Amino acid sequence: MINPLCIRPKENFLVLNKTTYSALFTKTGWMRYISHLDLLRLFNRVLRRADFKLYLSKGFNPRPVIRIKKALKLGIEGRDQDVEFLLEENIEPLNFKERFNKQLPDGVKMSSCHSEREARRI
Repeated sequence: MINPLCIRPKENFLVLNKTTYSALFTKTGWMRYISHLDLLRLFNRVLRRADFKLYLSKGFNPRPVIRIKKALKLGIEGRDQDVEFLLEENIEPLNFKERFNKQLPDGVKMSSCHSEREARRI
């Protein structure tokens, strides 16, 4: 028989914090010739260069979670395209936008950004 006084409450738990940043970006000029997958790689590099703490997908090969809502055809300019980034840190959307735009090449620019925070315990 287990003594109920010996049972301790579980105090060690993991808190998963992730912040979703939804943004609008434009792709103009010579950057219209960059493909959808190359644009995802570009955003991945920009996030790493700007030193953001990325939220990685779960699984055998973890990758940063970046979602572009609509894939543009090659050679088409895009204005106000939706993109989502998941980060482990919570920073101001204006600060996120400034740091992100500093690392972007000419022809790609983030025009607006807002964030939503999600936290849960495991």
